[in-house]
Amino acid sequence: MKSGWFRPVSYAGWEIAWMRVFLAIAVYLAFGKIQTFPAAEVEIGLGRWMNLSLFHQPGWGLGKGVLGLLPRNLFQIIVLIGMLVYASGRLGWLVLPVVTFLFIGTATLNTSQGSIQHHLQAGAMLLVVLSLWYVGCAIWNKTVPLRALSLEKVHRFVPFFAIQVLAATYVVAGISKLEKSGIGWIADTRFAPVALRKTADQHFFSVTDHLPERASGLFDGLPVLVRGFFLECPWAAGPLLGPGLFLELFAFLALAGRRAALVVGLLIIGFHYAVSEVMNLRFEMNTHLLLIFMVNVPFWVGLGWRKGVARFG
Repeated sequence: MKSGWFRPVSYAGWEIAWMRVFLAIAVYLAFGKIQTFPAAEVEIGLGRWMNLSLFHQPGWGLGKGVLGLLPRNLFQIIVLIGMLVYASGRLGWLVLPVVTFLFIGTATLNTSQGSIQHHLQAGAMLLVVLSLWYVGCAIWNKTVPLRALSLEKVHRFVPFFAIQVLAATYVVAGISKLEKSGIGWIADTRFAPVALRKTADQHFFSVTDHLPERASGLFDGLPVLVRGFFLECPWAAGPLLGPGLFLELFAFLALAGRRAALVVGLLIIGFHYAVSEVMNLRFEMNTHLLLIFMVNVPFWVGLGWRKGVARFG
């Protein structure tokens, strides 16, 4: 595969294998953390065609379901097995659609309760795209056997598709901000110091018996001078915190190549950390996917190791 600006990067087989393993772990962990409820409040997505209560997490039970497992527990095991099979590099066309259905169904039940978070959006979209890719390749190989794609070639395009999905997720988020509030989104960052103080005190107002030892890592880690500067000069929050919007709008630059993906990935991860501290919104799966496909830690660690050995012997 020819590499270049905005062309699929030529990944080594071991890189792609590690990406599959890390993706399997990320999907399994994210699925296990999705909070669900007994029934959907609003019919959205899959809820228009089926009863989403099937995806509820009720805990362990006896005499219900297969081997005493209730549906959500069974789904957790299916997702684990499915992602283990995918990590092995086999049967992606079979297991990914099943995992995708369970993941989206469970996440949709969560969102039907009025949840305004979208921390699972990138992961769900990636699963959909990869499912379509593997199923499409399987159909192609069956219908056009003389021009069948090797399994190695099928896997090779996964990182490129993954980075496209991640970039599109952020670009759409940036465009949505502009559509809803225009440049006002940047102007409103002057209220960030207030949000920082609110996040830092959130635990205290919930417990009301003692001040937390670490209410907010970002805010309480700032020197007193900088803290006072933000509170006294809220206008400074705009140029210092507002660029997150431009990170989203220009996330597509990650498709330019390895170095561009590394820089964009690290910047967005930093942006997510700041958002998690300011607004208490966690984007764990996004961070995991960015580390896996954009930052690609194993490659840079391996490259640094090889250069170190070559230089210092």
